[in-house]
Amino acid sequence: MTFVFDLTPTCVDTQPKEGKPERERERGRGRETTCVLIALFCFFSDIDEFQSIVGSFVGLVETLATAVDKEKMKAIGSRNLLKSIVKQREAKQQQLQALLVEKQAYLERLRVEHESLEKVQAEQQRVIDQFVVHH
Repeated sequence: MTFVFDLTPTCVDTQPKEGKPERERERGRGRETTCVLIALFCFFSDIDEFQSIVGSFVGLVETLATAVDKEKMKAIGSRNLLKSIVKQREAKQQQLQALLVEKQAYLERLRVEHESLEKVQAEQQRVIDQFVVHH
């Protein structure tokens, strides 16, 4: 891409205009007009090329922005899923801890009942032993 405006001495008349005949001055103006038109054409061509490049760049940036947003949404989704899994595990852990406390309480009740039954059994055995000894 070039942004060059070629106004070489062939396009610009450097000689004073007073000493030239009218026809030669008109030819010079025609040549200058042609040079200006060519320069304008080149300028507009360069502007079109620049706009095309800018359009391509903008399109690329928009594509990248869309891809970044998509990845960002994936990351947010993954993070939310991970948070959800962590919360589920915490809830499950609390549930299991509550069940453990309940089972420990049940075990303690059974232990106390077992001790009580052992005492009753020992007492009954003592009574039987006394009965057998006395009769």
